[in-house]
Amino acid sequence: MSRSINGGVLPIAAMVSVFATSLTGIAPAIAAEKRVAIEEVVVTARKREESVQDVPISMTALTQQLQDSSVRNLADLNGYTANVNIGESTLRARGTQIQIRGVAASETQDKSHDSPIAVSVDGVFLGTSSGRNVENFDLERVEILRGPQGTLFGKNTVGGVINIIRSKPTGELGGKVKLTAGKYGQQEFRGLVNFPVTDTLAAKVFYSDIQADGHLKNTARGGDGPRKDYQNYGATFLWTPNEAFEALLTVERYKDNSDLGASVSYNFGAGVFAPPPADSIGLQDNSGGFLACTVFGSCRTSLSQANSFEASDQEGENENTVVTLNMSYDITDNLRFVSVTGNHDTPKDDYISDLDGSSLDFILIDNDNSYEQFTQEFRLEGSSDKMDWVVG
Repeated sequence: MSRSINGGVLPIAAMVSVFATSLTGIAPAIAAEKRVAIEEVVVTARKREESVQDVPISMTALTQQLQDSSVRNLADLNGYTANVNIGESTLRARGTQIQIRGVAASETQDKSHDSPIAVSVDGVFLGTSSGRNVENFDLERVEILRGPQGTLFGKNTVGGVINIIRSKPTGELGGKVKLTAGKYGQQEFRGLVNFPVTDTLAAKVFYSDIQADGHLKNTARGGDGPRKDYQNYGATFLWTPNEAFEALLTVERYKDNSDLGASVSYNFGAGVFAPPPADSIGLQDNSGGFLACTVFGSCRTSLSQANSFEASDQEGENENTVVTLNMSYDITDNLRFVSVTGNHDTPKDDYISDLDGSSLDFILIDNDNSYEQFTQEFRLEGSSDKMDWVVG
């Protein structure tokens, strides 16, 4: 039995053979294309560079997700990893409220109370919740380590670690800019420039400015809130005099005069001192408080989302100068010495909180803080045929 193909005649068996040969040629091409599409994700969860597939701990590494325009800062990473909740603090400038596997820090302004969730930026542990809501513009990856990590990351890691790694200078002339504008006076600028200094020294300068008036009307004082006023600028230098040594120095400045929240009212449940809203059958909300309702008469009467508030402004001020120095030296092919140095100088970490939630300056908490932190870590990283080890 035969059939005509393109004017010629081929047996059916030959046709099947040609078809099978075509499939055999297509399959490797598809497989090769898939292999090209899969990139290795390198992480430092165990204080050494490894493939994420080789790390035997509960961890999520976010790289491509950081390109999403909706991920503006660390708090926007909710939903990308299980058992992790990252929120913004209402009592600290650029502060965070992080929960991992149900472990969370108590909300307090006492600087001696450390969070059980560690946040590390370029290898330097941040000892206070202020300033930990890092902006997502120059981040290479974010590693979220769930569960206790005290062996390699020290104390205050009962719940886990959020390890943030920023990009290094490329040594080539180039950069990127991101502009954002929106309602309520939103104006944001983010930019960085990479450039070579010498054959062995590369540099990167960066600047971010975020401004917004706020989306709520202050019916008592006038104006809007909560407003945003944030700047971060600095420079990073990468020195590689030879293949064995590398030094990465970052000097930067943070300044945040944003409001901490529209209002905070410690009220009782609906109906305790005043009638609850008509549509709150069986529900609890923040109306009915003694001070806000009985004394000042500023109860909520609806469960709908508020578009205004009647309270004193919640002002915050945070200034921080940060110096980070990472150095590594390959003593041999299997032995490396690493030094990580960090210094945080925070002369201002202040806020004013209006606890009565009214237009009167009845209960105002004026909390002024200053904070200094210096950290130094030395490590030896080694490997052999049977064992990988880290000591420091």
